[in-house]
Amino acid sequence: MDFSLTFSTGERLYKTFDNQTDWAEREKTNTMSLKPAVNFALSKRVRGSVFYEQTLDDNKIRGKTTIQKFGINVNLEIRE
Repeated sequence: MDFSLTFSTGERLYKTFDNQTDWAEREKTNTMSLKPAVNFALSKRVRGSVFYEQTLDDNKIRGKTTIQKFGINVNLEIRE
């Protein structure tokens, strides 16, 4: 069993060209994400993980948004 933690940040900036001389900012989004996960092996052929992810978006137009995800992954090894 092992534990992982992923942290990421980013910024998206959209601009358009106005009046053929200036760039105008149309949209700006700052993003921060945190994702802890636990990976495990139930047997030689069955592995899996459990994770939770929370993403915070701060958008110039839409405001602040929080997205939360929870997931379970199961991998089955099939051999003949």
